[in-house]
Amino acid sequence: MFQMITKMGSAVGSVGTVVADTLEGTIELGSKAKNAIEGEISSLQYERDMENAVNRILIKAEHIKQIMKALNISSVEAEELLLKEMNHGKNH
Repeated sequence: MFQMITKMGSAVGSVGTVVADTLEGTIELGSKAKNAIEGEISSLQYERDMENAVNRILIKAEHIKQIMKALNISSVEAEELLLKEMNHGKNH
C-alpha cells in the first residue's frame, strides 16, 4: 500500500511538472508573439512616419516653387515667405 501511495505521489508530481512546463512554454510563446507584434507595429509606424515626412517635404517644395514663380523671387525668399505666413497663421 505504501508503495502504491508513493507511485501515485510520483505520478501526481510528474503531471504537475508537465503542467508547469506547459504553462511556462505558453507564457514564453506568448511573450515571443507579443515582442514580434510590437516589432511589426514599430516598423509600420516608422514607415508611416517616413512616408509622411517625404510628403511634407514634397508639398513644401511644390509651394515654394509656386511662390517663386508667382513673385519672381529666389527659393530662399519664397521659403522665408512661406514659413512667415505659416507662423502668422498659427498666431492668429
